[in-house]
Amino acid sequence: MAMVHEMLYMREDLSCIEYSTYVQQLADYLVKSVKGSDTDIRLRIDIPEVELGIDTALPLGLLINEAVTNALKYGFEGRDTGEISIALEKEDEHGYVLRIGDDGIGYPENMDYKASKSLGLKLIHNLSRQLKGSVIRDLSKRGTNYIIRFEEVQQDPFHSMA
Repeated sequence: MAMVHEMLYMREDLSCIEYSTYVQQLADYLVKSVKGSDTDIRLRIDIPEVELGIDTALPLGLLINEAVTNALKYGFEGRDTGEISIALEKEDEHGYVLRIGDDGIGYPENMDYKASKSLGLKLIHNLSRQLKGSVIRDLSKRGTNYIIRFEEVQQDPFHSMA
């Protein structure tokens, strides 16, 4: 959230941020914080130049933060190398698809996030619902990978108090 605040502060338009830059900075920060600066964990980020409104950027950033942190903490157990990928594409006027995952050890296919004690899994699902979205696991890839469809949250115009 502090990164979003800083990026907004540097802009004239306080209603949205350039999302590619934000995700790159967030992911770099998380890798260095969890694994250190000498890690061989690679980031593959494919996000077009898109500006997202703050009401979309914050919950989506929290979701990305949770997925990347889970990958770094649990996905590469016993390994010093790996890759985390984050891709965002616009699906239609208000809809987006986020593909996020790692090539780590993954977790069981039959694990139900509702019955799980994992706060991280529950957060990912709850944040996607906040974005009027859905989460499915992409079982065709190694590791833990998600396909998240969501809509940009429409912002209410600021109301004048005058």
